[in-house]
Amino acid sequence: MMIKELKMKQDYDASNDSLFIYAAENHNYKESLEVSSNIILDFDEDYIPRAIEILGASKILNINKNSLKHLSNVDVLVDVSEELVHIKASFTVSNQETIGKPLDVKTINDLSLPQLQAHFELGKV
Repeated sequence: MMIKELKMKQDYDASNDSLFIYAAENHNYKESLEVSSNIILDFDEDYIPRAIEILGASKILNINKNSLKHLSNVDVLVDVSEELVHIKASFTVSNQETIGKPLDVKTINDLSLPQLQAHFELGKV
């Protein structure tokens, strides 16, 4: 199974309550997978996860909008198996406290994505 470590950046749009976490390096977009009604995972042409968008982020993560503007670290693990795509994430603000509730969502791997694990970390940028 391939394991990929990715340096990430983030952008939070408070007016739309949308958190976008994306790969710092350039890549060629291939397609998106709707993991849940509010969580979208983007893949590159090699089917490496390169971005995650969380719509309604403050509600889903139980984090106030001001804290989402000041994240110091986001730690995301994407685990793609033959059957499932599983995303786990935690969020930290500048005072080093993990905030909100961790993200833990799964969906069927109906795109026949190759098996891999990808680890995104915002703090490594």
